[in-house]
Amino acid sequence: MVVDGGLSRTQHFDPATGLTRMVTGRVTRDAATQRAGRAGRTAPGVAYRLWSERTQPLLGAARPAEILEADLAPLTLELAQWGAPDPGALAWLDAPRRHASKLPVPCCVVLTPWMSRAGPRRKVRGCSTFLPIRASRIC
Repeated sequence: MVVDGGLSRTQHFDPATGLTRMVTGRVTRDAATQRAGRAGRTAPGVAYRLWSERTQPLLGAARPAEILEADLAPLTLELAQWGAPDPGALAWLDAPRRHASKLPVPCCVVLTPWMSRAGPRRKVRGCSTFLPIRASRIC
C-alpha cells in the first residue's frame, strides 16, 4: 500500500546567495504515477492519493531538467579542466539558463591557469580537490 500526500521535496539553487536549498512543492503527474507504481512492485497493492481525481490533470506534467535549476559552478570548472571553458559552446539536451551558465565563468577564467599548474588531469579530479570552499561562493 502506498499513501501519496501529493508533496515532494526538490533542490533549488539560488544564484543570489550561491546556496542550494530544499523546497517543498506539489508533486508532478509523472512522479505521482511512479509513486503509484511502487504499490504493485513486489505484490498486488493499492495506492491512495490524498487529492481528488479532478486535481490530477492540474498537476505539472514533469519537473524541469536538473540542469535548469542546479549550481553550475562545479560543472563549469570541470569543463574548463577538460578543455571546454565555454559551456555555451556545447550541445546540451536541455541548455542551462543563460544567466546561470555565465555566473561561474569569471571564476574559471581566474582559476584555469592555476588548475593547469596543478599537474596532469588525472590528479585534477574536480573543484573540491583544490578549493576548501564551494566554487559558487568565490565567483
